[in-house]
Amino acid sequence: MITPCTLQEYEVKLLHLITEQNKNWFDCGKQLTQVQNNNLHIQQNYKSFTDWLKAFSKQSDVGTTKLWKCLKVYKMIDAVDVCIEEVSTDSINGLAKIADIHKLTSDKVQAKSLIADFVNKKIKVNDLNDLAKTLVNNDVCNSQEEEQLNLVENEVPPPEIKQSEVQIKKHQNIKWLLTLAISIVPITIFALAVIQKNFLQ
Repeated sequence: MITPCTLQEYEVKLLHLITEQNKNWFDCGKQLTQVQNNNLHIQQNYKSFTDWLKAFSKQSDVGTTKLWKCLKVYKMIDAVDVCIEEVSTDSINGLAKIADIHKLTSDKVQAKSLIADFVNKKIKVNDLNDLAKTLVNNDVCNSQEEEQLNLVENEVPPPEIKQSEVQIKKHQNIKWLLTLAISIVPITIFALAVIQKNFLQ
């Protein structure tokens, strides 16, 4: 098979993969990776890969988030050296969540184990969501790694990740309010003591 070399050729290849009866999301991710790695979006004067991906999303009638997930899953599977033939699942959402977990932990063994368990239906997407939330809440990653949770620069994060960021900020705000409340108590006691002393005189 001839490897595409222009953006237009990649678009044709991607549209073919998407319209196949059994959509091959891994191959879509591989093709998207090639477009991104070779900065092919420049050929059609897009400012960024993200801009091109949004336009391609409209053209292909596949959501931008799903395309990002395909890209993320392909990169994760490539990074952890899993044979694509071993990953026989149609759930790109679960694999994308495993990719998020792998990005947080950089643990190849864990990623392989999660993929096997997910493919064998021992764990569900909800279990993976819970694990990812636990990792974020337990500060397994520092703030720099949290910013790199999405594998692609300028990526539009999936809604689950946006929600996690909101939960982190909410947690930080609660910690700040508790610190403030704790520091106000001694000041309030001191002020009451001064007022009582002055009132009794």
